[in-house]
Amino acid sequence: MPLFLNQTKMLETLPQIYYNDKNNFQLLPEWAYCYMDLGYKLASAVCTGYRIVVGVSAPTRAFACCLVTTGIAIAKANSASDSDDLQIRHILSLKRGTSVHVRMDNNRKVRGVIEALKEQNGLQQIVIRTADAETRWFPLHRYASRITVAEHDVNIPEKQQRGRLLDSPSDFLQGCIGAKAAQNYILDSSFEALLVGKESFIRHEACDVPFWCNSLGKSVWAKGCLQDIMRVRSFSGANKSFRTQCMSYASDAPEKRIESRDPPIVVFDGAVAFLKHAQRFTKSHQIVLLDRTERQFTDAIALMNQNYAYRSDVDFKFPILIPDGIEMMIYWEHF
Repeated sequence: MPLFLNQTKMLETLPQIYYNDKNNFQLLPEWAYCYMDLGYKLASAVCTGYRIVVGVSAPTRAFACCLVTTGIAIAKANSASDSDDLQIRHILSLKRGTSVHVRMDNNRKVRGVIEALKEQNGLQQIVIRTADAETRWFPLHRYASRITVAEHDVNIPEKQQRGRLLDSPSDFLQGCIGAKAAQNYILDSSFEALLVGKESFIRHEACDVPFWCNSLGKSVWAKGCLQDIMRVRSFSGANKSFRTQCMSYASDAPEKRIESRDPPIVVFDGAVAFLKHAQRFTKSHQIVLLDRTERQFTDAIALMNQNYAYRSDVDFKFPILIPDGIEMMIYWEHF
């Protein structure tokens, strides 16, 4: 596999995350930051009419998917609070009568049913019935990211509802992305990446393995997990805010899981995921994580090299530090 060997220093914008080794906190190793850096840089890339495809070959892909996704999420964590075009288009596609949850500035979540889309003072508004005798108007550019479709039809009260108090952002999340960004992070939803692989493995690495950071620059260690940053929708429930989504490599209908939306980035965790689903996401950036011990490794490499032969002849820079033992191929292509 061709190598892309340009090197750079670790991004200062990535947080210092530690693991506990026999009661001693150790900074994540170089290879871990390579994966986070890869996700961060790809999420920050500006492309028009092109997509970037990255192939990674490593002795093991343990935590690779979660670390890449963490980098993607961190890159977007401090972006503008207004909803992006993708999220606005998604909310505009919802039908009247759809049950939703809306997260408010007062850190409460109200349930409701979509009534209409209207314009007021030159701004698009979504009208949501939150009680039999009450409808509320929400500016779409601000609230599209705070609206999620409910898992089940909701019951609304007769007169008024205060809403359910949301959890506060964890000290771990605040230590990783900053206190101000963390507050918006638990209110806003966006679709930054789709993870395709063995869902139970990804869930375990995201939710069950503890990590630490220095909480807000203090000498206090804050414990958390990568899911605090990744916010995979299916790992925390559809009614909570999310940043990424995950689907099983065995799925035959990914459109249902992602509500027929095109993910900006798709992360394939393993050869089988890539071989089965690569052609479904022709307009998304792709990161392909391959384990050299996989039975299908050779087939996946052959497909990567075949696709590489048809790459676009575009001069671009993607400097990244690649530790020993990891091989990486990066190219652009038209879509």
